[in-house]
Amino acid sequence: MTEREYRRRTMREERRTPWLIRWLAWSALILIFLAVGYYGSEALFKAMDQRGALPPDGVVSTVEEAKKILAESGPQSVAVGKSPDVKIYTLSAQGLATGNLKIISDRLETDVERTLNTVFASSSEQWLKGVTVRHLFRNGTALYVDLPQAFAAGLAELKPENASILVKGIVRTAIENFPSLKQVKFMIEGNWSQPINGLDLSSAWGLDS
Repeated sequence: MTEREYRRRTMREERRTPWLIRWLAWSALILIFLAVGYYGSEALFKAMDQRGALPPDGVVSTVEEAKKILAESGPQSVAVGKSPDVKIYTLSAQGLATGNLKIISDRLETDVERTLNTVFASSSEQWLKGVTVRHLFRNGTALYVDLPQAFAAGLAELKPENASILVKGIVRTAIENFPSLKQVKFMIEGNWSQPINGLDLSSAWGLDS
């Protein structure tokens, strides 16, 4: 068969293939490529989030930039899908108590929320065991923790030194275990809190607070 005859035969076969089938085949191929790119990028940025490798504003422009930041963050960071141990600091009858918690790594915000809820549940204060985080979000290196009114009411009833231990334990737990966080700000029922028991919860709390 000559090259000319082969081309004629190929053209006849293409004409016999319905245009709808060809269109569906090309559409399916394009969707496959889009899906691979989307989920691949999502996994990449999730890994960066866990490692605390995102820039302070949490924004990168390209996948290449993301890969570079991820590579520079070092092998010591936590990878998505692992079960890292986190150290928690909570209030006990004797003052500050520590413990360890193993979490299934997911999104950073989810991991922080689980960790802080464990801080509350592990406390010797019975009222605190029923407290859970309402909402939690980040803005750069700052973590915003929205807590229920029950937390504010219970905090107000503690001795001033115990109230300080509790708040500082929350801050220390968040910042020491999640390197991308440098500050913690508290809200009560979605609003900035007034000072409670001598503590200004609306201020930015860090390890030196």
